[in-house]
Amino acid sequence: MGGLRASILAWVVLSLASQSLAAVRISAYFNNKLLPGDQGSTDGSYELLSLSFSLAQSVSNTPSGIQADMPTQGAVNVLKRGDEWDPNFETLELYGSSNGLDTVVLSMQTLSGSGNLVPIFNITLNNVFITSNQFSLQSGSQETYAFSLNYEAIVATYYEYDASGAQITESQTPSYNFALQ
Repeated sequence: MGGLRASILAWVVLSLASQSLAAVRISAYFNNKLLPGDQGSTDGSYELLSLSFSLAQSVSNTPSGIQADMPTQGAVNVLKRGDEWDPNFETLELYGSSNGLDTVVLSMQTLSGSGNLVPIFNITLNNVFITSNQFSLQSGSQETYAFSLNYEAIVATYYEYDASGAQITESQTPSYNFALQ
């Protein structure tokens, strides 16, 4: 794209709902101020990824990721190690590496025929710069997280299974080509 700089903004909005659930929405946009249109959050932005789901405190008890339940599509994991964390999701702090860049994995899972969770696909977001790194899930609280990254650094992994639930193929896409139509 020559001298044009393109980026994706992934906004994760967490807000406390009833019964210790947090509503989470993840949206990713391809942004280029020199492109026409207003299909996303700002002029020249095109929405690429939008997920809405509920985050339950009891779903995950490991600091290696945040797992969220999707009623019809299994589970989505945001895999980023919590540097400071507690098991009830009252606090979670995510720090960048020494250069401020990290990798975040969005993983969607479904139940196999045997009742085990198996992955459908992973989207690996490389070179993620975390511009806000702490949220608190206390009554009435809400904070917005912004992840900015190089869109060419996204890797998608897709998994297929046969009727017995055995994995038969795994394909990786090294980068997306976002064709604007």
